[in-house]
Amino acid sequence: MGLKLVGGMESGRIKRMAREVFYNLGRNAVDILRMAGPDDFSQGLIKIKRWKRFQEAYSRGKGIVGLTAHLGNWELIGAWLSWKGYPLTVVGRRLYDPRLDKLLVRYREEGGERNVPVSQGAKPLLLALKRGEMIGLLADRGGKGVRRIPFPLFGRPIFIPLGPFLLAQKVGSPLVPLFIHLEKDGSHLIEVGEVIEPEMDLPTLVGRWVEVLEGFIRRYPTHWAWMGANWAES
Repeated sequence: MGLKLVGGMESGRIKRMAREVFYNLGRNAVDILRMAGPDDFSQGLIKIKRWKRFQEAYSRGKGIVGLTAHLGNWELIGAWLSWKGYPLTVVGRRLYDPRLDKLLVRYREEGGERNVPVSQGAKPLLLALKRGEMIGLLADRGGKGVRRIPFPLFGRPIFIPLGPFLLAQKVGSPLVPLFIHLEKDGSHLIEVGEVIEPEMDLPTLVGRWVEVLEGFIRRYPTHWAWMGANWAES
């Protein structure tokens, strides 16, 4: 469904791209499992585009609300930023398999990230922002039990969580889109999107994020790993 919504593609191309989606998912899983430590980063596994944009936002001292999505190997974004010395608190929803959940939490914590379950609420996130640190959230899926809003993505409503935007407004933190995709040489490229300032009304904030999200998906549709489970009723 997701590839069809992007539009402009015949059925044969969609089938070929669908196979590429699963290839990318498998490659991303292998890259997470094979990472042995910081040496992987220093050897060029991760590259970044528009790094100065991130540094400028961080230097304000208001913390950063890092927005990403189920695109590419998103777990590597937090690991790389932690390796660069940026304190990072990430929000995690418990996985369906306790063994996988334990493995993922250990992966994050061993990389220097502070993992906060959704059940702990907003307090640890607010404290991190007030310390001038970064929080990281997957902002393309507003599951049940969280405040969310339906917003059009490719012309069809998708649930977007409101938490990241409310936190940014409360502390005055800039929202920084961060996306990652696999390059042809096997490396992963992090792209820093245009900073979204919190001084605007909530629907406008969400709309700016969805616009950025849609643009990245259009550029890299085979890296989008969440297709169909989050669509709101029309």
